[in-house]
Amino acid sequence: INLNVNNPMKTMHCSDLGGICDEKISAESWGDMVTAMTKHVNANHPDLAKEMEKMHVENPDKWGNEMKPKWEATPVETEVVSGDSQSIT
Repeated sequence: INLNVNNPMKTMHCSDLGGICDEKISAESWGDMVTAMTKHVNANHPDLAKEMEKMHVENPDKWGNEMKPKWEATPVETEVVSGDSQSIT
């Protein structure tokens, strides 16, 4: 059994990132998570998107400063891959 960490993913819920639902969002990097969360909020929570945009205008770093530590504390998912078993004779 090998642990495949070629694409280390982290999964968080919308609500972990200041959102209002339990949708799972996965990404390989903090930047990718910000992009995915922004798309999710814009598509699914338009009222919250307006509030977040207003917050961003008032203090562009506030959300990131509050949420990035949560990202950093989230464990990387590891995919268990069965190796090719070959018998040696």
